[in-house]
Amino acid sequence: MNKIFHIVNGSFHANLDPEHIHEMLLPNWRKMVRLAVADWRNEDTLRELNDWFKQRTQDAQQEWKTASQVYVNGWKDPKNHGREVISENRRLTTAVKAAKRYYERLCKMQAILTEAQKP
Repeated sequence: MNKIFHIVNGSFHANLDPEHIHEMLLPNWRKMVRLAVADWRNEDTLRELNDWFKQRTQDAQQEWKTASQVYVNGWKDPKNHGREVISENRRLTTAVKAAKRYYERLCKMQAILTEAQKP
């Protein structure tokens, strides 16, 4: 089970599920981080978020590299292998693009978090 990150600011309370954190719009993420940084009660949560992002971006980068390697090893030229490989090539391409997009999204969110915590 994942740890839920709890952010408070005055009467505002938010619970962030790490499995869905990447789905948050970046302007909303930026606002959430600003709220978290503004309240001293979030120090532990911010430290945990930094650690989580550090680990998760490393994992996502490795997943992207793995998907890229699977793509390189599995992609076949449809001219030489016929039309039946087109769907497999499409699946491989989609997997690499999704892994890259997820990694880049986490990096952007981590950068917003890091930037907001600078004194």
